[in-house]
Amino acid sequence: EVIQRLRETDGHDWLMASLAHPTTNHLGDLEETLLRGHIALQDILYLKKQSMSLFSKNSPREDRVVGLTLYFFSVAAGLAHYGKLLSKRSPRIVNEVMRDLSSTMPAPWSGLFRTAVRRQLPARIEHGEEQKP
Repeated sequence: EVIQRLRETDGHDWLMASLAHPTTNHLGDLEETLLRGHIALQDILYLKKQSMSLFSKNSPREDRVVGLTLYFFSVAAGLAHYGKLLSKRSPRIVNEVMRDLSSTMPAPWSGLFRTAVRRQLPARIEHGEEQKP
């Protein structure tokens, strides 16, 4: 659903609005935190938790898609900046999603997902375990 939404004509504007969602207020400047990695792991985990509450079954569809988008950003940031897989999904599935998002996200955000793919070692990564760059 996220990739579909990004491919719509207003996909870039929608992404910018999603990244400005109140769930991200604690992060400050997203280019500094999410892209450049000036973010504490606990802040990434908080974003993940908040994003998951957005895509609960009771949320409107648009909130679910925004929540899923922010969830993917938190997983990408965990991998890119800390080498940690912050998802219960299999490393193979996370890798596929990160690859798909890296080719769909507009710059500069696509770089975060490309870095996440490079940091993930699909055959050896363990959930929540640090990876060496």
